[in-house]
Amino acid sequence: MSRIAATIFSAALVLASSVVGQSPGHASAQAGRAEASDPRARAMPIFNEGLELVSQQRWAEALDRFLEARTIFESWTIVFNIGYCQRALGRYVDALETFQGFLSAELDGVAATRAPEARNYVRELEARLVHLAVEVPEDARRGLEVSIDGRAVELPSSGRIALRLDPGAHTVQARRDGYQPLFLDRQLRPGARERVEVALEPLPARLQVTANIDEADVILDGDSIGSVPFDAEIRPGRHRLEVRGPDYVPHRAVLNVESGDTARVRAYLSEAPAPITTKWWFWTGIVAAVAGAAVATWALTRPEPEPPPYDGGNLDWVVGGP
Repeated sequence: MSRIAATIFSAALVLASSVVGQSPGHASAQAGRAEASDPRARAMPIFNEGLELVSQQRWAEALDRFLEARTIFESWTIVFNIGYCQRALGRYVDALETFQGFLSAELDGVAATRAPEARNYVRELEARLVHLAVEVPEDARRGLEVSIDGRAVELPSSGRIALRLDPGAHTVQARRDGYQPLFLDRQLRPGARERVEVALEPLPARLQVTANIDEADVILDGDSIGSVPFDAEIRPGRHRLEVRGPDYVPHRAVLNVESGDTARVRAYLSEAPAPITTKWWFWTGIVAAVAGAAVATWALTRPEPEPPPYDGGNLDWVVGGP
């Protein structure tokens, strides 16, 4: 038997006598003859099982027996033994609370003789506990849920949670609608003091775009980000969206997407009207206009015909001088 086990077992045997005022063996022999209504007598066999398990260093099973015995018969002797087992299991927070409760009682008899030992354990356990401070900025407190090692912890108005924990691995988890969950893992040694600040990242928004034509381009804030059907995460906030297709009128929209939300856009693109240059009558008119302009130009620029000679008419006669 290890030294600590021997110490605990010896202390437990001494304390056991205060449960019924007799040795454990004698009490066990009389337990069967006790009346069923006597809680002390009913608790004694269970208490003795705990003592046997302590001698075998089966701390968890011993603790279960002592806890069960306490539900039947309230005794500070049993409480002291519960604290022993919790300490041996490394459950320092529980053990500290148990010994502090033991010392706060009005002890008498054998239990009172264990008060100095209990005070030593309190000092030892306080030095072994780890101190974890969780701080939440004011702008992140609304709607925030915090849990430590899977257990919900109430967030005070100050935004600061101060905890005493057993040494070892611990996880701080924070959740808030519209933000990515936060998980902070810490491996804390005995006596460690750790401070963590909760800083949550907004959840990305999501954009889903479909269109009445295949492989139309998706343009977000002027940048091409893919083609339809489109489904991807985007930054939350306000965006300009265009869906373009060759020979189609672009679909345009303004989006305002919150964190964690999904914007679903069904774009209907109508065919762009054909350019006027593709119309037959346009070019016919152009040709006619060009021809008319050419005739007018020729008419305006051709040389004037020579006038008939002034010394003869159309009869080719000439009027001579005297």
